[in-house]
Amino acid sequence: MKVIGFIISSLAPFCGIFTGQAVAKSDPVLDSIRIHISMASDHMEAFNFEKARAELSQGFLKSATRSSTELNYYLNSYSAEILYYEGLFDKAIEYADKAMHFAQLKNDSLLIASEYNLLGLLYQSLNKSEKSVPLLKQSLQWYPSKGASLFPVSRTYQIHSNLGQCYLELKNYEAADRELHLSLILAKDANSGRGQAIAAWALGKVKHAINDNDSALWYFNFADGIAAAAEDADAQLVNFQEIAAVYFSSGRKTEALSKIRDGINFLNTNENKIGEVTRREFYGEAARIFINAQQFPDAVEMQNRQRKIDSTIQVSSMRNSVETLQQFYALDSELQKRQIENKQLQQTLSQERKIRVAATLIVLLIGIVLFLFSEIIAYASNNSMLKMRIG
Repeated sequence: MKVIGFIISSLAPFCGIFTGQAVAKSDPVLDSIRIHISMASDHMEAFNFEKARAELSQGFLKSATRSSTELNYYLNSYSAEILYYEGLFDKAIEYADKAMHFAQLKNDSLLIASEYNLLGLLYQSLNKSEKSVPLLKQSLQWYPSKGASLFPVSRTYQIHSNLGQCYLELKNYEAADRELHLSLILAKDANSGRGQAIAAWALGKVKHAINDNDSALWYFNFADGIAAAAEDADAQLVNFQEIAAVYFSSGRKTEALSKIRDGINFLNTNENKIGEVTRREFYGEAARIFINAQQFPDAVEMQNRQRKIDSTIQVSSMRNSVETLQQFYALDSELQKRQIENKQLQQTLSQERKIRVAATLIVLLIGIVLFLFSEIIAYASNNSMLKMRIG
């Protein structure tokens, strides 16, 4: 029993080498990365992509020391989403592919489904709807009936909406109508005003494309009401131009001109709440309607406003694209450097750990040998004294 107790006590520091991390309740590095991702998500909700990008950069740099498959997924997926909104679709696909790799490593069907949706949206933005459709179908196949995510991911109504708009671009109006109706129902169930407004707007586009103008007007007016309730000025403005376009194609010129002027007044009042791309499209459609109605002074004004936005977007887009790409390439370089440094550090720590283990084993063996030797000496001494007493 003495020998067993001695061996156990000798092994205690040796076992501690392997069990030391098991008692840790939390990891400060992983917790910090989670905070960066959470803050990036909040900034993205507010369309503040510069701040979101800065938070993700910090998360990436800390992930070089230690991370998890799930956190790596969000870092790459959210980076891809930022690049999508900034129009850098090819670079976005690179990050989306990386995110898909981590989603598959984790074998999380919800994350896999969400990334298929993002990839489908990216290829749709590159005018490759024929490639988007199978990706979006994969997204729906992978989407679980139940599931939870650490941070926001794609919802089913968004996937059906994206798929419906792809079918609209491919002029498969029956399939587009089916997917968009489903998106509208799911968005209502999810209490998403913007989701309902987008689905209804796209359904209006489908109805207008097949010359069902009464239905088109109903959907556009419905979308406008939902967008107004959600205080989404962007979604409201597009419905002014769509309704005006339906009126004009139906021969209702006076109503078309009235609606487009209402849209101009709405835009002038809410300009700071409406994106440049949405304003540009509105001015283009307004100019087209004014030209067809032979309202040339108004058409020229709309064209001038559109050209002004074009020049602003072009300069801003080029500057943002260059800055964004520079930041991402700098991040990739720094991340690679830190990963190499971390690998070298881990190799050094591994060697030191092996030395400590070897030293512990040597001390253990010496202790056992000394203990056994002392036991043998004691046994021999006791045996000698016994013989003397017998003699």
